[in-house]
Amino acid sequence: MSWRPGVSVVEVLVAVAIVGLALAPLVSIQSQIARTHARYIETYERATDQRNALALLTQLNPMATPTGLSDLGAGATLEWNSRLLTEIERGSGYPIGDGPFDVALYQVNAKIIRANRPLVEMDIEILGWKRVVPVDAGNF
Repeated sequence: MSWRPGVSVVEVLVAVAIVGLALAPLVSIQSQIARTHARYIETYERATDQRNALALLTQLNPMATPTGLSDLGAGATLEWNSRLLTEIERGSGYPIGDGPFDVALYQVNAKIIRANRPLVEMDIEILGWKRVVPVDAGNF
């Protein structure tokens, strides 16, 4: 058998096997990165939904709207129900006397719903109010 310069089939197969073994961990790392990114997106969406829900709940008057449903955007919905915690009382006036509002403390149970499944549920206490004395235009 004569010797010829070049690469034999066995050498090519060994080289392919070595490259395959070297690249195998990269496939695992790429898969892990994809899973981590998916978890990041889910966590980011959940945090955004919670921020939007809290922003809406800070404006909520449970005495006027004891239950409701509101769109949070991006396919999320806020659903809430409130329950009276204290008796409804007349608020204080400044510097003395009764104020123009009835007030009471409510417990509000709020759920963030996405794709027809609850993501987050929270209970918060919010003051409800209702004007019972008409506004006097001269007293502003």
